[in-house]
Amino acid sequence: MEKQFRTEPIVIEGETINLEFRHINEIFKDDDAPYLAVGMTKGGKTTTCIDIIHKYASQAAKIYYVSSTKSMVGDSAIDTIPNLFRKTPTFENLYNIWKEIKEGAEQNSITPEDMISLLSVIYPPSETKKVISIYNNQMRKVDAELHSKHKNMRADKINEVVAQEKELIAIEVLTRLILSGVNIYGTSNLNKKQYNIIRTLLSTKQKTILLIDDVTSELDDLKTSSAKVVYGTEEGQEIPMPASKAMKLLLTDMFTKARRYDVLMVIFVHTWNTIDVKSTLKNFIIIDKQSVDNLKLIKTVSDTAKKLIREAANKIFGKYPYHLLVVKDNVVFTTKADMNIGNTVKLDRLNQNLLDAYNNITTGLDYIPHDDNQVDAEQSVLDKINDLIN
Repeated sequence: MEKQFRTEPIVIEGETINLEFRHINEIFKDDDAPYLAVGMTKGGKTTTCIDIIHKYASQAAKIYYVSSTKSMVGDSAIDTIPNLFRKTPTFENLYNIWKEIKEGAEQNSITPEDMISLLSVIYPPSETKKVISIYNNQMRKVDAELHSKHKNMRADKINEVVAQEKELIAIEVLTRLILSGVNIYGTSNLNKKQYNIIRTLLSTKQKTILLIDDVTSELDDLKTSSAKVVYGTEEGQEIPMPASKAMKLLLTDMFTKARRYDVLMVIFVHTWNTIDVKSTLKNFIIIDKQSVDNLKLIKTVSDTAKKLIREAANKIFGKYPYHLLVVKDNVVFTTKADMNIGNTVKLDRLNQNLLDAYNNITTGLDYIPHDDNQVDAEQSVLDKINDLIN
């Protein structure tokens, strides 16, 4: 069994600071700023990515693992990440991933009419007609009951209040109908926009995992590339520009907005010079002792933290395999990826349904829902509406 570091005191300029060990699932919290991880190959980058996905996938609505790393014969760990979530590190892929994240996060509202249109895509035609008929009949009853409930209110206010409450009930009921339909029939008929609506607005989980693993060579190539790519401006218009400029704009946008969009984001590179937007970052993962030396160039890390990192590096690297140093809001601690990972990633329900559909499509089989619980549409609607009104 490999050694694991235990908390130790380190004296910095007369002050004793505890260098703590924290497990991977104790590090990444809601509202965290992005992390830049720096270190050479075979320092534990891919293992860390795999462990993050295993630890946090059940809390995530979207998962993206961007890497040029290929699984080797006998390397079962990386194969536990479904192909559905893997992307190669091209500018176009990164740009499209980020657009998808932003579009979902910035979608402010969905109307009952939009949700009704989703029902006809999710349910078979015979079921759609039945579900919509039941829904319409019950919403007429809701309207009557709400008017009765507010009958003592001023006449000029009743319709306004009833309309507001009725819309809330409609959205809640349609949400449950849509999720029930997805649970039974899957998501294979949805286009990208429809799927994103479900993922971002109807899922109980909104977190996105975005791990960009070992992309140093791709980013370095872009710096000298003469190629042009299309990138969106602040006004939303996409215009051609040099790939190097577009990548810098894209990374800056990611680093400054990932927290706002609830994205657990880590980008892994070999050297500090690979990323030239470090002034926007304050959370770092240091993978090897060589990467400690150039940390002095990072202005967002305090002098005290830098001194603690140098001392910690002498204690950790070369003595505790696969251990990493983490700088989070100028607090320094160490961690280690879990090497004893299970064979499957635990996903939330909708991602599991999506994966089931993807796997069955790629093997030429008909879709079989992951969850076999059949929902009686009429009883479900009646129960949920009554719960909401009463």
